[in-house]
Amino acid sequence: VAVVIAEGPSLLVANQGAPMTAEVVIESLGHIGASTKPEGEAIGHKGIGFKSVLEITLAPEIYSGLQESEPGLAVSFDPELSLSSIIEQSPHWEPFLASVQGIDRDDRLAAVPILRFPHWVEDRPAAIAALAADGFDTVVRLPFDRRLAERIGVDEVSWLSNVRGAIDDISDQILLLLGCFSELRIEDRLASNEQIVRPQYADSVVSRATNDADVPEDIRILRNDRVSSRWKLFRRTLPSLENLTGELAVGLRLDAVEGRASVLSASDGGMSAPFHLFFPTRIPSGLPFLLHGYFEVDAARTGFYRGSASRNRAIMEELAALSARVVEYAAIDPEVDMVSLVDLIASASEPEDPLAQDFRRQVLDRLDSVSWIPMQSDETQACGRPVDVFVARPAITRHVATVFTPAYLQARVQLGLPDTRLSDAALELVARRQPDDRDDQWVVLGQLCRPGGLTLWDEDEADQGFRSLLDLLEALTVESRSAAAALVDGLRGDPESRLLPASGPLGGRVLLPVPDPTEGVPGRRSQLVMARARTTSGDTLVPPSELDLAFLPEGLLASEADIDRAKPLGVRPFTVDNVLDRLNGIGQSDADPEALLSFLWQLLARERVSGFGTKRSAERATVFDPSQWFWCRPGRAREDDASRLRQQ
Repeated sequence: VAVVIAEGPSLLVANQGAPMTAEVVIESLGHIGASTKPEGEAIGHKGIGFKSVLEITLAPEIYSGLQESEPGLAVSFDPELSLSSIIEQSPHWEPFLASVQGIDRDDRLAAVPILRFPHWVEDRPAAIAALAADGFDTVVRLPFDRRLAERIGVDEVSWLSNVRGAIDDISDQILLLLGCFSELRIEDRLASNEQIVRPQYADSVVSRATNDADVPEDIRILRNDRVSSRWKLFRRTLPSLENLTGELAVGLRLDAVEGRASVLSASDGGMSAPFHLFFPTRIPSGLPFLLHGYFEVDAARTGFYRGSASRNRAIMEELAALSARVVEYAAIDPEVDMVSLVDLIASASEPEDPLAQDFRRQVLDRLDSVSWIPMQSDETQACGRPVDVFVARPAITRHVATVFTPAYLQARVQLGLPDTRLSDAALELVARRQPDDRDDQWVVLGQLCRPGGLTLWDEDEADQGFRSLLDLLEALTVESRSAAAALVDGLRGDPESRLLPASGPLGGRVLLPVPDPTEGVPGRRSQLVMARARTTSGDTLVPPSELDLAFLPEGLLASEADIDRAKPLGVRPFTVDNVLDRLNGIGQSDADPEALLSFLWQLLARERVSGFGTKRSAERATVFDPSQWFWCRPGRAREDDASRLRQQ
């Protein structure tokens, strides 16, 4: 195919297809709804297409059979010559028009059916002969016509601008769906530039499909040998329809990079691509795919023809099934980045056309049973069904992903974490696809905050995991203060709620349950977990078990404000007084005096060095008679230790 802007100026469109006959010119081109082409064997629709040439010329020309030995078709259409022919056969034409309402009487050519009156052309223009020499068989020539320019107020410069703009609309998508062109040559002789557009088909690969034998065509569209776009095109033929009428196509547009490629919208104008009937309609689909079916649409291609609703609906149902199949295939294709595809689907706006709305709903309904949502995983690309993924409000979902690992989430609630790269719109889409009987986020979060015997965090992850947990609780409080408070209240005193990373021996971490202060009654006291914002020198202090006391690692919480955030989980600020209070009520038979002495000695020595102890703390320290502690095991006492302790 060649599209040429030539001298005159004029627009020429040439092809090497089957020659056009006089029958077509007489019985089809000048009529609406009277095509000579059998349905399903051509892309034309009710003879509408050729009428559009009258938007840029009043005198179109057609030359065909240029490669045949005998002279082929050579006709032009001219309103002045047509009017002369009409008047010659109908002398009362003009008086008749005067009686017709709605006719512009100042424009003698307004009512002339130009395309009903072909006139033979004896001498072919040089541009036609040149294209014939290049092997083209049919050429349509559309010259700039000053009569048209005067009627619609378009000068030669504006006309050329309009034509060039229309040529720019010859998209890769059109060439892809037509599928019958090996090359398109776009030549602007007035501007001295040329562009060669051609499809490049990669060798088909063995299908990795699980349900059927759909194999996509991997196609690149080249413009002057540079990749303009890359596609995976899936075709399917409906068995109940013949030829082109049964042809369906769904295309994924990919980034042209090698390796794993992002999916791009099939439309250059937005996320929601239009349906195609070879050429684009003006009916948004609500999805980012290249979608083709042999629909019946209105003349302006702005809506589906209501008289063919059942046929269009049947095509839509099959197209929805193919679209879902394409997504399923993409999810296991190592060349496709599913995050980009899910983001595009989520960002596409809801279409206004009822049939298009139903189509989008059908696709999403089918995808509910498909593993297509990318999840966090050690695998290259792991996807799950929407119901397999934990989702809440996007901000909450992202916080959850920083607190709980994918392995823990799967083990605890049998759900996966969505890929962190998914957009908010994608997370909201997945949330809308959850079944009605799914536990709400508060129930799931309550389960996640009760790891019990499961490993919530490894030792090197515990500190950051706890800080992230505080961020999550803060975000939950913003969403619903009452629900967040109920969540935390349910954790207090629950032995399964092992969320507090206390200092363990040799600098390790021990996850403790959230304490319940109300458990402290005479004869039984509750666990006390304390934290301090700054660090001190020396070894990690691990209180003896008799004290029912634990310390969060020093510096885990960076400020007093952070400690305040941890208070709902039973964490209290560190004070020496609270530690010493824990010594009350310890009976000699219950205590390990050596362990208690060692801990107390290290604590008081550290606090003296740090200067952090209060005056009251120092006074309280003298209440405890060191000799009594050493009396429990006099054989282990050393006089120099006792002396230092007395001095302290």
